Amino acid sequence: MRTVLLALFLSSALLAQNRSEIVPSSEGLLNRIQASSFFFTIAPVTAQCHFSADGLRNLRPGDLITGFDVRSANPGAATPAAFIAFNNFEVTLGTASGAINRMGNVFGNNFATRQLVRSGPFGVAQGSLPPSGAADPWGAFVEFDVPYVYTGGDLVVQIAHTGTGSQSLSVGVTTDPGFARSVADALFQSTRASFQPADGGPFLRLRIQPAGPYFSGKSVTNGASGRLGTLSPGAISTLYGTDLGPAELALGSLNEAGTAFNTEAGGTRVVVDGIAAPVLYSTRGQVSFIAPYAINGKSAVSVAVEYGGRRSSTLVASPAADPALFTANQSGRGQGAILNQDATINSAANPAAPGSIIVLYGTGAGQMTPGGVDGQIVGGNPLPRPLAQPTLVTIGGQNASVEYSGAAPGAVAGLWQINVRVPAGLPANNNTPLTLRIGSFGPLSGVTVAIR
Repeated sequence: MRTVLLALFLSSALLAQNRSEIVPSSEGLLNRIQASSFFFTIAPVTAQCHFSADGLRNLRPGDLITGFDVRSANPGAATPAAFIAFNNFEVTLGTASGAINRMGNVFGNNFATRQLVRSGPFGVAQGSLPPSGAADPWGAFVEFDVPYVYTGGDLVVQIAHTGTGSQSLSVGVTTDPGFARSVADALFQSTRASFQPADGGPFLRLRIQPAGPYFSGKSVTNGASGRLGTLSPGAISTLYGTDLGPAELALGSLNEAGTAFNTEAGGTRVVVDGIAAPVLYSTRGQVSFIAPYAINGKSAVSVAVEYGGRRSSTLVASPAADPALFTANQSGRGQGAILNQDATINSAANPAAPGSIIVLYGTGAGQMTPGGVDGQIVGGNPLPRPLAQPTLVTIGGQNASVEYSGAAPGAVAGLWQINVRVPAGLPANNNTPLTLRIGSFGPLSGVTVAIR
């Protein structure tokens, strides 16, 4: 079964995801926006800002634009007064179809080429934007899902959002009074560049990095469930992006003693809060690694990928546990990767008997006792058990007796084994629902087991 489990971890490498999306041309008449507040207003809106090639002269073709920071227009107090959220906040970048001083109010016509670089929910935390007069006035960071590769020429930035429904923020890009246009100066400061509109006031700061690895915070996923944007201690995890590793899949390897996974695969390293993580595989579009146990107790951690002498990093939320089960199709849903009592694989063709023991495999149990050792092949006695207690499982809506919950002997630390007794009297069902909870985390649902 170890071979089967390893295949589950690695087969997802063949499912590399290209998260970029080319936006189709639109001829619809859109709003021409001439005030910064409309980038974060109550009502749904679409706005554009145009940067001249002269203003972007410090950017080189091939540089990546990975997001932007904003600053407040309020001189007196930090904003917002309360958390605000957008159900969908889309950012599109592209090349201009003509001279920026001749742009029209049909926004779709202003693009020669364009790419949707961000979509989905976006929240601005209470007080996260300092007053405009602060020593460091930068606040909310809008991180792109995929980087925009600058190719030269004039740049068009478009923001379309659903509105907050409650309050607006006076932040964003202040455009020229006569037109939705910003003539920008690029001031290179480390990996960031500031772009100040010609009429002064609030301005947007683009995040720039040279060509190399890139991924966003929400592309870091639980390797079993695919849940986005979390990284718990010891969790087998996958992150998606661009230029993260070699073109061909490179599998991780064990150290010379055969006791632990190395922290490099195919020239790719993953560093979490300064700690090199065990790497299970790498390829251009994704990397699988195991989160260090030392991040236990932190609410957020930095995650960096190093490849080809270059580095990219972002912040990711870090719950103490993030329970998830591996499934047969690697989606985190449907038939679980489950062993029957006789060590055969559970399936519709090979269901488990009520009253028998089945073995579930997952990840995201969090820190262990004795403490987990990063990348270690588990052995010895006592076997590590989760600090979070208890482990609770239901099968077919009935509580199931958990006979064991802890590290999987002979497998890498971070793989979670749960031995469960199937409740007696369950009806035959090839898709019996199963739930999992550990301590206050969960429940996980959507996984099934076949019962005869």
